Amino acid sequence: MKATHPIQAARGLPPRVRLVALQTALRQCDASERHALLVEAAELAIEDSERTRNLIADQALATCLKLWPELDGPSRRLLRAFGATRLHAGAAALARADDARTRLAGVSFAADALDEGEIAGLETLTSALGDPLTSLGDLAERALMRAVLKTRDEIVNKVRTLPNDEASGPELRDALRTAIARAVASYEAHKRRGVLMGGLLVLGCPGVGGPARADVLATLRDAASPAGAALRTVLRASGAPLMREVAWRALPHDEIGAAALDRVARAATREEHEAVLITMHLVLHPRRRTRAALLSPRPGTGRAGLVPPSEMVPALAPEGRAGLLRALDATDCDAAARTSLRTHFLTDPSPHVRALATLSAGPDELMDFAFDAEAVIARRGMWQWSVAGAGWQRGAAEAVPRRPLKALLRSPHDAIRRAAQDELDRLDPHAGRSQPSLALSTLARHHPSRARDLLAASIGAADPDARVRAAAWAGRLPIEAFPLDAMLAAARGDDLRLAATALLALAWSNEEPARQALLSGLAHPDARARANAVEALARRHRSAEGTGAQAQSAPAALLDGAVWELRRDPGARARANALRAWTVCDPGDAGSELLRMLHDPRPDHRLSAAWCAGRTLASPRRGPVDTQLHARLVDLGRTDPDEGVRARSRLATSRARSARSFQPVEGRR
Repeated sequence: MKATHPIQAARGLPPRVRLVALQTALRQCDASERHALLVEAAELAIEDSERTRNLIADQALATCLKLWPELDGPSRRLLRAFGATRLHAGAAALARADDARTRLAGVSFAADALDEGEIAGLETLTSALGDPLTSLGDLAERALMRAVLKTRDEIVNKVRTLPNDEASGPELRDALRTAIARAVASYEAHKRRGVLMGGLLVLGCPGVGGPARADVLATLRDAASPAGAALRTVLRASGAPLMREVAWRALPHDEIGAAALDRVARAATREEHEAVLITMHLVLHPRRRTRAALLSPRPGTGRAGLVPPSEMVPALAPEGRAGLLRALDATDCDAAARTSLRTHFLTDPSPHVRALATLSAGPDELMDFAFDAEAVIARRGMWQWSVAGAGWQRGAAEAVPRRPLKALLRSPHDAIRRAAQDELDRLDPHAGRSQPSLALSTLARHHPSRARDLLAASIGAADPDARVRAAAWAGRLPIEAFPLDAMLAAARGDDLRLAATALLALAWSNEEPARQALLSGLAHPDARARANAVEALARRHRSAEGTGAQAQSAPAALLDGAVWELRRDPGARARANALRAWTVCDPGDAGSELLRMLHDPRPDHRLSAAWCAGRTLASPRRGPVDTQLHARLVDLGRTDPDEGVRARSRLATSRARSARSFQPVEGRR
């Protein structure tokens, strides 16, 4: 008899008889007929659903739930449409039944519900971990681990979803972590290894704090708890690359630090090395850096540590190769090992990795980077190597190889050719083509009047670039060599670029004409000149304070409010410099105006305001709106539509946190 016959016959029967008929048919029908019968049972389950008690409807629902492991997708979605509350209550009752098959149905429903992001079945799953039926405990364990891994991936990868997309909400994540922590504490009752791995994921997940992590750490501290020893054993013995990353994140915790160190020290595959190298930025944590120093590879120890073998480097992901550069700085590798590893970075296909490699390369390698096809990398290598740069040859005037510099004169990059020519001029004590040279500095120390005349002639030269370079260099020489008259004429001239440079250099002169020129520069038609004039006045004021001068020696512009008039200047940098300078007189008013500037609809004004706010918050002067400035910077770093403003705001927030006692950004540790 086909399934349609009992359905047609049962529809005219009383509800109780109809239920018995459907239960009998469901036990005897095949898979192709079950869906139609479930529709009838589901309709019976929701009849009179508004009643407080309906025994027939509850029995019909229980009949459907008992078949949950055998149902197909459409049947499960059909039952879910009738309401999660009744379904979870029925599943919880089934999970407490004496019959193993009935308990399996209840746990299966709870596992599917957790996969869909529902937390009502968490208690059912954690209770089922210690069930005598092994397959039932396995089902609950797998469901919990799937949910933990999903929420962890969303946090680590920072998945952003639309409102209708499937993603784990904070309520599910918090409830899941709490359930895992409780399951770890009750490890002796169920002996489930997967639960321990879930507890380690809770402990090592970035940005996870609160009671869940505290509970796991309390379990580790309890010497009498078998779960603590089991957690350490699982971490040490696990071969999964994910567990090595968890160990790397858990390295600062004293409760599990030794086991974490043992796991980080062992890596045989590329995936295991990448799991740690990609997160190598975490080495900035002081305790993690101290313990990571113990992982330096030593002959005969058999410890892989943080540094992979040289032959494995080309196979690493670009993020892993970038992290390897940090690992080399954090470990005590011998010179031979460092050299063999760094040779890979000279020809690395990723420009980002090659650019990072310039920060830790030696002088010979830096010259190789200066020949890079990417202009940015070539400039960085050249600057790090440069005689006047920030690298190995800084300040050197002798014993510097000139042959690579002459080769760089044929570089395809204009900036490299100019830099190479400047380097050759600096190395030549008699060079007169490049005024910003060591020859000029030497001349200024021994013959300041001759250097002053030479600079004055350069400022009046025909070449615009030469005039600007000479004006900029004037502020770096001793005050006896400062060409005041030529700088005053340049500050009042028609060349806007030269005038802006000269105004900034006038900060080094204590003469009254220089101060008057700076006051006049506050009304200059060029925004760059106004910004530099304000900056120069602020430098003069800081110089007067630093030398112990009396208050009356401070620039009058900072006391009579001339700078304050620029708080509404249309130039972003001029406004920011004015507010930064005014903080020495009135941090309250300056902070309020700066807060308004951070809300300016123009991106360049918000960018300049973020720069100014970072330096204001890092200064020792306290203002009444400092907390509001910090909160606004945090908000801009997260939500501003302009990428440059976001980056500048995050940098300013970091500087403020380093110098002042502001609270860290929410969600970070």
